[in-house]
Amino acid sequence: MKSINIAVFGGSGRCIAFAARELKDDVNVSVFFDNDKSKAGGLVKKGYQYVDGSKVYVPYDNVCIDIPENFRDYGFDYVAVLAGSRYEIKNQLLNLGIEPEKIIVYDRIISSGIISIPDMCEGLSLNMLLLQAEKKGISLETYKKNAENLLNICQRLFKNSYRVNVLEILTTALVSGIEQRIFEYRGVKLDYQLFMKNPSLFIYESSDIFMDVIDEEMEHIEYIEGPYNFGAVVVKEEDVVFDIGANYGLFSAIAAGRAKRGRVYAFEPVKETRKILERTADLYDNIMIEPYALSDSCGKSKINVTNYNSNPGAASIMNVNGSSETEEIEAITLDQFVEMNHISKLDFIKADIEGAERLLLAGAKEVLQKFAPKLAICTYHYPEDPALLSFMIKQANPNYIIEKAYGKLYAYVNK
Repeated sequence: MKSINIAVFGGSGRCIAFAARELKDDVNVSVFFDNDKSKAGGLVKKGYQYVDGSKVYVPYDNVCIDIPENFRDYGFDYVAVLAGSRYEIKNQLLNLGIEPEKIIVYDRIISSGIISIPDMCEGLSLNMLLLQAEKKGISLETYKKNAENLLNICQRLFKNSYRVNVLEILTTALVSGIEQRIFEYRGVKLDYQLFMKNPSLFIYESSDIFMDVIDEEMEHIEYIEGPYNFGAVVVKEEDVVFDIGANYGLFSAIAAGRAKRGRVYAFEPVKETRKILERTADLYDNIMIEPYALSDSCGKSKINVTNYNSNPGAASIMNVNGSSETEEIEAITLDQFVEMNHISKLDFIKADIEGAERLLLAGAKEVLQKFAPKLAICTYHYPEDPALLSFMIKQANPNYIIEKAYGKLYAYVNK
């Protein structure tokens, strides 16, 4: 296979070492661009560099550092933007006349100079994104082709599979949405509507949650909020799982695939969200949808849906006030739900309910004592959450071992 010549934007020692760590060995670096004119004419030499506490071997020798205005002096197939202010740099390169299809922005979600697939516009549906692309002269088929081409390029360029995997998830979902067919990825099946309804929410969630199904060492994965499977807190084949705050059902689908001989109870109180959740639940025979908010009391309640259209994951029973747009829902305690439904086994609880995790735990004391399920609970909504939620779990069952990582706590009892 023909080797690829690439320019790298970023002439600092950190960016040079980053390029050495991230680019595949058969990719030829022809130049490092930098806006600092004092670096122009410098040469990159082989040797070790320390980056973020790691010792990285730089294999490049006599590779020039130059300012981007001189790009015509160099032959390169692509320019990888590895420096900070990536999207400002992308626009700078476009303004210099570098062809957009040559620009690869290496960010949490890799994008190209033509399209960021999709543009991360909060709340826009896929149809709206495609309409925006059409206004730019990009047809639906071209949009899809560009996405697939970018994936192929990045699979060829980069070692680190985390970002490439996120791009692979995104491209698979995009094509599924455009073609209106079931999304399938590494054994997980989802209805394409999950992506079409709100691509930005899907990408944000899937880039963390889908890492649970990718076989990759934890230290090489750049989670933001973190996975739900961590250490001893994992979904097993016979587990009964409660997905509390199921939203569109991404974690429910992954859990259902893992708990093949178990069952997943997907709790989602918002009516519009449940319509999408139901489409994915229909693809599995072990997902049960429950229309409740889990709280510290039972009865009618209200949930804040003020920002629902832009972010369906932001609905919360915690921040309802006089200016909120609300929806009436049914609340129940976890203890009461388990008793009413004669649940005799509960192995795993995932909870992401926009700050109401404390209410969930207040109504789950008997469950935590009797079943001691594994817990994966979000702790990033309020600053006191890590300490408060840990205290509440220990108060209910002192045998819990609690580990904190990313934006979650993971708790389990040795049985």
